[in-house]
Formats: sequence, structure tokens, C-alpha cells
Amino acid sequence: MSTDVQVTSAMKRAQPISNTASSIYVLTNKDLLNAGVQSIPQALNLVPGMQVRQINNNQWAITARFAGGRYSSNLLVLIDGQSVYNPTFAGVYWENIDVPIQDVERIEVIRGQTGTLWGVNASNGVVNIITKNSLDTQEGYATVSHGSDLQYDLNLRYGGTIGDQGSYRVYSHHLEEKQASEGLSPTNDTSLLNSMGMRVDYAFNDDITLFSKWNILDSAIGQTSRRVDKNTLRNGSFNESVERNKFDFLIRVEERISKKSNHMLQFSINKESGYQETLDEEFRAADLEYQINTLIGDHQIDMGLYYRYNDIELISDEYITNFGNSNKFENYGGFFQAQLNVIPDKFHLILGNMSAYNDYTGWENQPSFRTIYKISPSQTVWFNASKAVRVPSYLENNIEIQVNGSKVGEFVNTGNTTIDNTVLASYLRGSPDTEAEETISYEAGYRLTDDNYSLDLSIFKNTSNNTLTYQPSINTHAVNSAVFALLSGDVPQVLSILNNTPIYYDFFSLSTLNVTGLEAVFAFDISPKVDTELSYSVINLDYDLAPGQVAAISHDSTLTQLMAKLNVKLPHRQSLNINVKSEKGSMYSTGNIFSADIGWRWKAKPNVTLAVNAWNLFSNEYEYLNTRELHTSPTKVNKSVTASLYVEF
Repeated sequence: MSTDVQVTSAMKRAQPISNTASSIYVLTNKDLLNAGVQSIPQALNLVPGMQVRQINNNQWAITARFAGGRYSSNLLVLIDGQSVYNPTFAGVYWENIDVPIQDVERIEVIRGQTGTLWGVNASNGVVNIITKNSLDTQEGYATVSHGSDLQYDLNLRYGGTIGDQGSYRVYSHHLEEKQASEGLSPTNDTSLLNSMGMRVDYAFNDDITLFSKWNILDSAIGQTSRRVDKNTLRNGSFNESVERNKFDFLIRVEERISKKSNHMLQFSINKESGYQETLDEEFRAADLEYQINTLIGDHQIDMGLYYRYNDIELISDEYITNFGNSNKFENYGGFFQAQLNVIPDKFHLILGNMSAYNDYTGWENQPSFRTIYKISPSQTVWFNASKAVRVPSYLENNIEIQVNGSKVGEFVNTGNTTIDNTVLASYLRGSPDTEAEETISYEAGYRLTDDNYSLDLSIFKNTSNNTLTYQPSINTHAVNSAVFALLSGDVPQVLSILNNTPIYYDFFSLSTLNVTGLEAVFAFDISPKVDTELSYSVINLDYDLAPGQVAAISHDSTLTQLMAKLNVKLPHRQSLNINVKSEKGSMYSTGNIFSADIGWRWKAKPNVTLAVNAWNLFSNEYEYLNTRELHTSPTKVNKSVTASLYVEF
């Protein structure tokens, strides 16, 4: 922060962090390489305030300012400004976000609402992964890693020029991971991944530039499914492999209209398929975006329009028994934001709104009000009040899934053990009446930057209405009929009635959630060769549930996080990196988590680097124990060691 990094995610244009009225944190390419991370989830584990819980060797629960899950849908994830969320559940499969770490320029993470600029489902924040311009990756590059949990991880890249005006790079990634040694069920969390892609940057002249990229991915992910056994109606563990194919394409043209204005047109396509034993899924999405940024005097004006088309196909012969009316839906809308320079270089007022339409809940508005005041050149205070919207996903609206069966006695106590212990088929049902979750957020922050240190403080309170819940129900008339048949001695009739009496868990949006918290990050350059960072965060979840409702995602809980980082430059072009994290609370149904990662790098030659990383040194525990989620079976996060070789040519 002392260097006042330029960021783009907070305002959809470049500006220094010191002028940003958001809780924003930036991971640079240097940060990522020093820490030795090999995936985006590992990288996000370095971000203060982010909750990154490893479910098993290939699944993650990641979010900010809430409780994460494998299917979390309140955090928007972008790669070079292209959304990568899966419209089926409005979240992301983290195991298939495949970006070569050496090609990442920076990762911008905003903790808190950004719906005014980025649209729905950005209630808790935005992760924007920004890759390097291909002009900066002209050399050849190769990395290979091997470790106790890693069979191999191979990255290849080569860059070149296109005449005098353009450049390109082509790259590929090949990965095979081993399975965990211990889990709630026999482990099956291996990974096999192959991907390749290309980026092109071209300048037609000084005013018009083009950026395009494509990426294809094939993976085979081992998975231990917790799903219903048709014979017992109870959850069982099933080892299987999930094959996923993914294709992404993006093209963006930017033009400088004048010294004070520029605009951008972007088009992207995302297609993904997944195949496993009981479910085939496929989605296709197309996005079109336009944005213009201009100056009117000293005031900055930003406007944009977007359109998104989604097409979802699910095929299941077993436990997904019903689909809704349509698997094709649209989203479109526009935003306007004005940053008013009320007192030049001293006090800024930012007003904006996103109006967007979706096929599930119609038009939704997401206004925001932000202020920034510079106490001095090195001190800034800021405040924002905003409204964000989380639109129900396709699953919440349209489908019926068979889940773990329940005993009659859990709902109706008949006094007859035969009936009370009978397991009934149970189903989770979506509803077209589920409303959009609306979150009102208030946030205040203080930022101090100096040549050698920086301090970033923020406090926040979010109140979410229409929070997703579910309510169980049973046909009591059918149960009474079964009791009457039993008293009459007609056992076949009893079984017939019960076998045709399901229990339904219906989605509703009838409750309120209050989330409060505090975040603090202090960075200090002790000397030119030693720098450190300390951070502390605490969040509290407090539900106000309507009668009979159960929170669908989490529960009343508090989570505190303490992180410490140390980077040391050693003699002979060596460096040492230490990251320690402690988390306490019952949010993930686990005990307290304490872990440490240590990395050593040695630049043996100008073009050759060696690295050794030790992960989770003081941890051999479960980080996540929410076993209610479909296809989720946690394993213990083991200690591991990875050795890597980096070569430029």
C-alpha cells in the first residue's frame, strides 16, 4: 500500500488505492511468486479477511464477510474482467479456475459490496484476476513442480510479437494431484488437469487497442459424493470421477475518444460441461458489455450497459427428479456513477446506481453513496452506504433434488416406534417465488500510507433481507392414515402409505441476516531486506429466522482471523517467505485452525530459480465440516512439501 498501487476493480477504471472508498487488497505477481502459490485458491489464502477453507485436495469454500461453501454465490470472480461464475448455482468451481500464476499481473480483492458497478451476486465482494499484457511475456518460460501431495505440475509459455504493433503468448498447464490420506469417507480427491490458451494484444494506433484471449480446459476430478442410496433412502458415500470440459473466449476493444474520454466494448463466451455417474450438466453463457469513462471538469463520470444470455442443461436419471419451466434466461442492465471532486484533491463524493433485469425477480436496483476525505497526503477516511442484490440461482428456482431421508418421528411423534423409525424419501425443492436477497451495507474505513508502513482499517454492518432458508413439511393426513392402518393390523397398507409420503424441504426467502465485522491490516518494511504484515478480522453472523425456517447456508456464529507474513531477502539471491494464519470460531463446524506455510527461493542463475515450499506445517485437521452439501466429502488438510524449478529461455 505504501506504493499506492493502481487498481481498476473498485471504480472500473485505474486509480490509486488511496483514492478508493473500498476495503481493497492487491496481490502482485511478486507476492504470488515469493509465496510459491500454485493455484488461485492458494493465492486468495494470502488475502487478509478472506475465508479460504480447503474441503479436500480439489475442492474449496471461499468467500468474504460471510460463511463460505462449495456452492457460495455472493462472491463475484472475474478473470481479466470476464465473469467465470456457473449460472446453475451462481458460484464457481474453484478447481477449474486455471490461470498460470507466472502470468498473473495482480489479483485485486474487494471485501464488501460492489453491485453498483459489477451487478448482482457481488454482495460480499469481487475477486478480479488480471493477467499480464503479452508484451511483458515475450520470453519462453517453464515451471515444473513435484511434492508429497503433487505428482507433477507443469507450466509452459512462449511469447512473440505481431509486427511492430502487437504481441501474443501461448501457454499450457498440466497437473496431477494425489488423494488425501484421511477423510470422513474413503478418499477419492485426485485431480488430473490439462489446459492451453492464447492471449493477443494489438495496438492499431495510439488511440485504439485490442485484447483477445481464449482458453480450453479438460479435467478429471476425483470425488466422493454424499448422496442418497435408493435402497436405504439415506446418504451414502460413492467414489466417482467428474470429467469437466471448459472453453472461454474474450475480446475487448478500447478507444481513447479524447484527452478526457475513453470507451470500451467487450464480448465473451463461456461454455462448460461436466459428466459424472448420476448427473450431466452443461451451461453456455454469452456476455456483451459497453462502458464509457469521461471527465467533466474535475468530475469523473462512468457509465455502462451489459447483456448476458445463459443456457443450462441438466440430465439426471436418479436423484434430480424435476426441472423448472425454462433453462434459458437473460440478464441485462446498466450503471451510472459520478465521482464529484467537491474539494479538489481533498473531498470526493461518489454516487451511483446499477439497474438490472433478470428473468427470475425482474428489475433490481443497486444504488451506492460513497465519500472520501483526505486528512493529509498520507491519511484518508472513507465511508460508503450501498445496496446489493443476490438473485436466486437456477437451482433455487427450478429443481427438485432427492436428499438424505428423514424418519417420521423427526416431524410427527405418533408413539408407534414402527412408524416413527420409518425413513421417508426426502426432497429439496426450489421455488419460482423465491425472492432476491437484498443487502444494505454501511462501511467506514481509515487508510494511512507512508514510505515504510501502511495501515488499513474498516468496520462494516450488513443487513440482508429475504435471506435463503428452507422449511421441512410432511403430509400429516397421510401419517394419520398410516397409524389407523397399523391399528387395524394392515401392515402392507402402512408401508404403502409411507412409501408414497415424501418429506419436502422447500426454499423460502423469509428471514433476515445481520453481519457485523472489523478488519485491520498493518504492513511494515522493517528494512530494505525485511518486510512484514499483520492483519486481524472478526465477523459475526446473526440470523432472525421466521418460524419454522432453517438457514440454508450457515448459522449464528463468529469467526476471528489473525494472519502474519514475513518476507526476508537472503544473501546470494535467496529469499524466505513465512505465512501464519489462525482462525477461531464455529462457522465451519470445525475446531480452531492454525497453520503455517514456509517458502524458500533461490535464483541460482539469471534464468533459473529453485523453490521449496512447506504447507500446513502445524495443521492436520479438517478445515470444513459442512456435510450437507451435495457432492461434498471433507478430508483432513495434511502437511505437504513441494519443490519447483522455474526456467526462462
